[in-house]
Amino acid sequence: MFKRFYVSISQPKLIGSFLKDKRLYVFIYILFLSLIVTIPVFIEHSVQKNFSPAVVKNIENTLYANEVEGTIINYQLVKEKPETFPINETPFYISFNEANKQLNLAFNFTNDALEFYIGPTLYKRYTYTELGIESLNFNMRSNVDRDILKGLLETVFLDIKPLYVTAMTFSSLLSDIFTYVILVLISVWLYSYNIPKLKMRYRFIMASYGLTIFAVSSLLANLYHLGFIRLIGVLLGLTFTRRAYMYLIQRKEEVSV
Repeated sequence: MFKRFYVSISQPKLIGSFLKDKRLYVFIYILFLSLIVTIPVFIEHSVQKNFSPAVVKNIENTLYANEVEGTIINYQLVKEKPETFPINETPFYISFNEANKQLNLAFNFTNDALEFYIGPTLYKRYTYTELGIESLNFNMRSNVDRDILKGLLETVFLDIKPLYVTAMTFSSLLSDIFTYVILVLISVWLYSYNIPKLKMRYRFIMASYGLTIFAVSSLLANLYHLGFIRLIGVLLGLTFTRRAYMYLIQRKEEVSV
């Protein structure tokens, strides 16, 4: 497996030497690459003491932008009507006196407690007294209110951290596998128009190894939070696959002469 990784990165034209690999082995290779790409995600979430700054900021901004009219006074929520707000670019929702019924993560503020939902399941309930929140204005106009909200989120995060880290890592892994397979299938489709044409099985194997550089770029993107590196990886992966294809055809022609 490490030999295939090394050749796919340093000598992509020789990828054709692996065309006899079994499809199961190729899928294991894709899983292996995806696991490596997911390592930074696992480490990042494991060392956190709160939800990511982007998530916290998005929650604050959502409440601020919607000018949410609701306050906690003397450990009791004062809110006229139930409401739900999706948090942009996150799987989170914030609601007021509305139990979560969606497949997401939700903070539901009731009259005397915060409820945290994982999907439609109530995971844990925190009274405002337990959280030490005597007063809070949800419109987020005050830095004091933002600090209180941040502390509240930290309390929830530390409680659910093992589950959250596992869920985020597994979600990232599935996403990486799905993206990689889609790119492989696109490459398989593109080379179906080339003449001479390889069998689909061989095109799949060649693309799976040729796109190894995309996995490397995804790893760097996760490490440095630079999404454009993935695009570079896609272009290089297609180029490496093309190089392997042309070299294989060239060798076949030389043998047939």
